[in-house]
Amino acid sequence: SQERGPLSQGSNEVDGHPREKYNTSPCQMIIISHSFYLKENSSMKITTFNPSILTNDAAPILQLFEDLGFVQTHNKVENVDVEFSAHRMKDANGFHVDVVDVPSLSKTHTAIRMNVDNYDEAYELLTSRGFKEIERFRPSTTASSRYAYLVSPNGILIDVCQHIKK
Repeated sequence: SQERGPLSQGSNEVDGHPREKYNTSPCQMIIISHSFYLKENSSMKITTFNPSILTNDAAPILQLFEDLGFVQTHNKVENVDVEFSAHRMKDANGFHVDVVDVPSLSKTHTAIRMNVDNYDEAYELLTSRGFKEIERFRPSTTASSRYAYLVSPNGILIDVCQHIKK
C-alpha cells in the first residue's frame, strides 16, 4: 500500500505510538501523536478543537444542527480575501461545530478548527509536517483573529486560528 502521511494503511502505529495502547481510531492517533509532540517541545496550547463545515449553502446544514439541538452562539461576517459568514454553534453538552458559508465554493468541505494561543508556533508545526496553504484561503488577519486554512499531504483540512486579545 502507498504511504499516506504518518499513518500507513493497516499500520498499528503512528510516529512510534501503538494505536491499541490508546484504543483509538487512526485519525485520533494522528492527533495524539501531535499532542505528544506539543507536550514535549512546546508551550503552545490548543484552546478550541472542533469540526468546521465550509459550504456555499449553509442554510440546510444550520437547520440540521439546530434539529440536533445546537444553537448559534455567534455569526462572524468578513470579506478579507474571501467573503464568508461563520456560524458558531453549541449544543447542551458543550460540543461545538462551525458552519462557514463561503458563496464562492464549488463544493462542501469539512475541516478541523484549531484555536491556539500561539499562531506562529502552530503554523510552523503544521507546515513542518507537510501542511500547505490553501490557494484561495491565504493566511489572514482580521480585527479579532489571525488564521489560515492548511491542508495536509493526505487531505486533512485544518483551520488554525489565534484570537487577538484587545
